[in-house]
Amino acid sequence: MKIIRFLEHSPDYQLHLAGKRAAVALNEMVAQFDVNMTQALILVALYFEEEHHSSFEDLARAFGLTKGGLSQNLSHLEGNRWVLRIQKKDKRSFQIKLKKEAEGLCLKLIKIFDEHQRQAESKLGEDKLKNFLNVLREIVPL
Repeated sequence: MKIIRFLEHSPDYQLHLAGKRAAVALNEMVAQFDVNMTQALILVALYFEEEHHSSFEDLARAFGLTKGGLSQNLSHLEGNRWVLRIQKKDKRSFQIKLKKEAEGLCLKLIKIFDEHQRQAESKLGEDKLKNFLNVLREIVPL
């Protein structure tokens, strides 16, 4: 197809394709724990927060998720009994708390993410990886 040449030289398409491939790879790595990449990252984020909890709004903002998208991910995590939604005094807002039972799972997920990071650093080297991330931020400002 004629578009192939364009796609091979399109930074936008190559970023899109690389992102999809990375997500597939990470989803495969965490699937054994009945979570997807986003759900795994939410669990890890909660693990590192003080008292293992965060507001719904902060989680949505951190991961660039809509309220509906975050709610869907949280419903899965709640179904597995790894998180709780705690209603605040203001009925429009609530906290998400990591349950004690999920802490061991979080340590396994952290190990997976750390290993994936180490692999990227060993392929590119730490400086090259930092430069790559800076180029990505220039191309697609967050």
